[in-house]
Amino acid sequence: MGAFPAVAGDLPFERLAGPSGVETSIAVAKHTWGADWKVVYVASNRNPVDALPAATIGDGPVVLTDGKSLNLGGVKPGKIVLLGGTGAVPQGIEDQAKATGAEVIRLKGADRNATAAEIARQWVAVNGTPKNVYVTKNVGSGSPDAVAASVLRDGPILTFTNDASANALAGIVSELKAEKVTALGGTGVVSDAVVNGAAAGKATARLAGANRYETAFEIAKHAKNQKSGSNVYLASGTALKDAMVAGAAKDGVILLSTPNGEGVKAKADTLGAAKLIVIGGTGVMPDATVQAAATGVVPQPAQPTQPAQPKPQP
Repeated sequence: MGAFPAVAGDLPFERLAGPSGVETSIAVAKHTWGADWKVVYVASNRNPVDALPAATIGDGPVVLTDGKSLNLGGVKPGKIVLLGGTGAVPQGIEDQAKATGAEVIRLKGADRNATAAEIARQWVAVNGTPKNVYVTKNVGSGSPDAVAASVLRDGPILTFTNDASANALAGIVSELKAEKVTALGGTGVVSDAVVNGAAAGKATARLAGANRYETAFEIAKHAKNQKSGSNVYLASGTALKDAMVAGAAKDGVILLSTPNGEGVKAKADTLGAAKLIVIGGTGVMPDATVQAAATGVVPQPAQPTQPAQPKPQP
């Protein structure tokens, strides 16, 4: 459903949502890609961390699966790319994908970080040598700072979880032949030592804010010129799967919303937003939050009523 505020200066908005994360991902995919999916990337709804690096490839939408059925919303893509091993996207989903007649491939590694590296190689196969390689801590390891990085288009995302996986980054960066390595998140997420080690003498940069909301804003400012539209996709800063799949949209960047929507309007205005596209139902993005995001007016909590003072007795 869409809603358009009547006050001049407020942002129009619409909501893309379904009864589950799977249906929401399909709604987002159809909104920006229509019914012409030359390729679609399929990630686990239960743990969709692989959707984040896949969305950056930019040649098709990302949808989620519940692991039981392959729901593509009636669309018949030419190619289906399964993300992760059978623990993430079961063999039964692969069998259903092959039954559609589409070309089916699976991008997987020994763990999430190795899967991200395989997805990065696919990025290069589709887009050529990247200008950037982005490095961040794996979202599944409790670091959501880079969840909005799915909008980036000038390079793939590599992830790490510990020292061993961080030490492996330099070899992958060298293989990808990127010009620069950019850390996503502050030094508490990606230390200078990690990004410098990954770069191995290449140029480095960092996109970071004080928290996940501000980091998403920094990423959006950086990615704005990499997208063709002026929409801003708005996802909950706590329901992270919606932001991961929204990055595959062609026509805008992503902001994360606080529970009360505070600060969204100012950020969207800075980005030159023409419209907010809200991702997820009212359970994750309540109407009051969306209204505050669109208008910049955050409702203040009601003040408790002071009890009447007893009158002094004569």
